[in-house]
Amino acid sequence: MRSACDTHLHFYDHRYPVAQGPVLRPADATPEEYRGVQVALGPERVVIVQPTTYGLDNT
Repeated sequence: MRSACDTHLHFYDHRYPVAQGPVLRPADATPEEYRGVQVALGPERVVIVQPTTYGLDNT
């Protein structure tokens, strides 16, 4: 998929605090793990979206 763009993905890491009462608390999904997916599927660009698990804290 040359020039493809993955338009929506989230990263999760148990080391960071979650918002009070999050609906989703998935297992870790790290940039390093996604890199394997990216190599296999071939997108050249990605859009990372903050999951609601972390609330409105964008730090």
